[in-house]
Amino acid sequence: MNVASGGPVTLPAVLKDYGGPLEICSVVRPVPATGQILIELEASGVCHTDVHVWKGGLRPPTNPSPFVLGHEGVGRMIAVDLDPAKLKLAMGLGAEVSEQPNSAHVCINFAPTPTTWEKMVALIRPRGRIISAALVPEPVDLNQEWLTGSGVSITGTSVGTRAQLAELMALHASVPLHSEVTRIRLKNVTVALEALEQGRAQGRYCIVF
Repeated sequence: MNVASGGPVTLPAVLKDYGGPLEICSVVRPVPATGQILIELEASGVCHTDVHVWKGGLRPPTNPSPFVLGHEGVGRMIAVDLDPAKLKLAMGLGAEVSEQPNSAHVCINFAPTPTTWEKMVALIRPRGRIISAALVPEPVDLNQEWLTGSGVSITGTSVGTRAQLAELMALHASVPLHSEVTRIRLKNVTVALEALEQGRAQGRYCIVF
């Protein structure tokens, strides 16, 4: 991300010292570079990974500046696709930027279909990463010469299927599931981190912006 001086500002909770309280700071809103997207958060979960980073047990090779925690955000995002029809639809739903071939740092497939494979191969940049988060039983074409030359990493992660999600929603409709969610404001995020670290959290904490 590039930071444009004098542009619009945002107010994130910034980590200044490991284990110390997060500080609400005025930060110039970053401008997406090639292969990046900008997300306007509406809510974000607080989890134990955030606690590990906050305490300094899990550290990036180089601390970002500003150092903003969080990886469970929900918000309005910018779409990446090559299909003109989908681009038009995405722009109509609020997308502001569309990406070009060989520009994406990461491509994640959530659709249980092999039809997304060619689009991901076309979008991913050299030494980028393709992640499969859906169960796709059909094989896909993989050119090993392209893989060697591009240095692209391909990996997978299991987060469930659409069918399993539909079953879960049906179960919830018949017998409502209860999940203890405590909504907090951003200014109270340090309190939530302390509760998670000390085992006092009754369920999930969710920052609502």
